[in-house]
Amino acid sequence: MNDDRDRFTIVVSPYHLTTREAPAIAAAQIADEIVTLVPAPMTGRDGVRPDAGRATALARSAPVYAEMMDSWSWCAELFREGIIGSVFGGDDAADDARAACDRIGIEEWLGSLRPLVRPELFDDDRTYLGAVATDVLRGGPDPALSIPLAAGLDAFAARHGLVVARAAATSIAQKAEAKHATRRAQFAVPALVQGSADRLLLARALFDEPLADLRAALAALAAGEAADVEGPARAYTEAFAIEREHLLAPPGPNDDDDEVRPVEGTLAMQLVELPRDVVFEASVEAAAVLEGVRSAPQDRVACPDVLTSLVVKVIGRR
Repeated sequence: MNDDRDRFTIVVSPYHLTTREAPAIAAAQIADEIVTLVPAPMTGRDGVRPDAGRATALARSAPVYAEMMDSWSWCAELFREGIIGSVFGGDDAADDARAACDRIGIEEWLGSLRPLVRPELFDDDRTYLGAVATDVLRGGPDPALSIPLAAGLDAFAARHGLVVARAAATSIAQKAEAKHATRRAQFAVPALVQGSADRLLLARALFDEPLADLRAALAALAAGEAADVEGPARAYTEAFAIEREHLLAPPGPNDDDDEVRPVEGTLAMQLVELPRDVVFEASVEAAAVLEGVRSAPQDRVACPDVLTSLVVKVIGRR
């Protein structure tokens, strides 16, 4: 993966890749490339590259880790094609997640989150990978991992000027995040909302030209420049209508019999600006709500930097 700033790169949570949720499916079609955090041993790394032998050994001895990696088999082709990766600009987000956990233990304004996190999870590879795998497979109910991983991905994206994919707000914390958002653009386009990696690759090929224009507009907006999104979104929608039958055709005799059925839907997307520490700020606010506290602590030292996020919601399937 390269760090050409003209490319529209989206950071996607490993939780969304595992569940094939809208942010992952949308990013696989809309983005030039995706960066994610691939859970791997924290020790024995060569720069940002994990020790492959240690990862293999841990997978053999930790069935839940092997199960998590197997859950990503649906997008293996996207990894092989270089569309999804874990490194950008010679950097990955693993250290950002650990640093986010450390911040909770150090910074006073994050004190209400300390009972929720367990820094020791990051100290041992077997414990870390087992806990991450279990949480990712369950969809993220454990804030000890989901908060540091989400905050770490945001910090990584902000440092590199990338866009983070988010699902539409449903939880208390997500709704608290949404209150901090400043909308930059809004549009809706048809897309695959369910499909194999081969179908996603086909969509990228069929709509290469209109997608290139849409990506360029979104990349410009994310960089703080003026750009028209409505025109490229309309051109992409028209192209989708022309190629819909081809894209959604039933599997042929030479295709995989187990291919997931392709489903079309409408993706409602907002490009928004958020504080870089929005995960921490929203988590503190959510903790205050759950504890019945009237207001969250005011002595905050949140990072003043901002990041751009693409909020994705499926509003129709057929």
